[in-house]
Amino acid sequence: MAGKRFVYFAIAGLIIIISGIAAISFVRSRTSKFPSPNDEKFIAAYIDLALTKEMVGHYPDSLTAAFDRIYRENGVDSTWIREYVKDLSKAGEKNKIIWGIIVEKLDSLKSNPAPDTIYNY
Repeated sequence: MAGKRFVYFAIAGLIIIISGIAAISFVRSRTSKFPSPNDEKFIAAYIDLALTKEMVGHYPDSLTAAFDRIYRENGVDSTWIREYVKDLSKAGEKNKIIWGIIVEKLDSLKSNPAPDTIYNY
């Protein structure tokens, strides 16, 4: 009889512990912002830089001026971009997600260009 009682308490304890872990995980997932403001800043800047390089890459002077404008508009500079990429490369799953977002967005923009882009022939 005492053995059964112990088993029931052990099972109840495990259920409580698992429920607590699940609740903590749920709360943490809801409170951590992804993508973060820095992630969004990087994504926007990188997409702008990639599209600009593709559009005016043959004209280095124009490219430098365009990149300076993009950095200014996104509140970043080339050092910030390099450091972000370095940190992102160590981020495992986040790295895959961020680059996936960028590739998806670039593909979407290239297949459905805005009326005033170079892709609208």
